[in-house]
Amino acid sequence: MPGIKDPTQVVRVLGSIAQLEFKKQKLRTETQLFSLLASRNELKVKLQEAQTSKDTGVIAKNQKALENNSKAIAQLFASTKPPLTSRYLKDAYAEPTQGNGWEVAIRFNQEGGDLFTALTKETAGTGRAIGIFLDNELISSPTVAAQYATTGITGGTAVITGRFNATDANNLSVQLRGGALPVPVKVKVVNSGS
Repeated sequence: MPGIKDPTQVVRVLGSIAQLEFKKQKLRTETQLFSLLASRNELKVKLQEAQTSKDTGVIAKNQKALENNSKAIAQLFASTKPPLTSRYLKDAYAEPTQGNGWEVAIRFNQEGGDLFTALTKETAGTGRAIGIFLDNELISSPTVAAQYATTGITGGTAVITGRFNATDANNLSVQLRGGALPVPVKVKVVNSGS
């Protein structure tokens, strides 16, 4: 898999490939989303701690809580009409920023670019996010700067910025590119190519 050298990372990324969709955040849900994202981060930390200590009861409890959290987050977003899915996405790749950070560049085909322009115009400067979902689970929630409120982001390209390190940016770009695989993937054997 290009850009990934660690076999366990390949398994993790392939295991998460699913249907990709860009959705708009519903009106007046900003506070709810902030709270649910903070809760999700806490639950992920608790789950990692439970997995380290192999506490199966706590693991099951946290997995269920994370599942409920994901469902609650998904309810804060609505599909565009027509839905902006990975079928319109031509490419996604991680690239370093001028500082020490990373970002993810995305490129749509013509029809996807038009849908993305409309979506970004509607959400620009509102504080509402564009939810990027993989199998209805939020993987990223960027907001759009107010400067795009009158035109949206045009040209079919954009960058997703945030507090990405190289691994996180690369994982997101791989998930975005792989979100439209036409068949389910099951990992049977892991071999390192190096």
